[in-house]
Amino acid sequence: MSERTQKTAADRERADLAGYAWVRHDFTWQHARSWLSGRPDGRGLNIGYEAIDRHAAGELPELRHVLVVGDGPAPESTESFAAAIGAAADWLCTAGAA
Repeated sequence: MSERTQKTAADRERADLAGYAWVRHDFTWQHARSWLSGRPDGRGLNIGYEAIDRHAAGELPELRHVLVVGDGPAPESTESFAAAIGAAADWLCTAGAA
């Protein structure tokens, strides 16, 4: 198992939302929607696509990592993880579970 990444104080500070009051004042759902790409088939949003497939298709998918805890092997890239998730989803659809 790989070592856990330790964040520095500077890393934690950069991760915090700067100007929370202003961001909250200026927030709209329409603007938030613009941050998402939507499903490639144009049929709305899917959090699985936004969280995995969109990144796997991005400019640097090899720099994206997924840690799998348990007995299964860790995917080497987000692209292989997306393929595994897609295969599982296809199986669920054929089994009538989705």
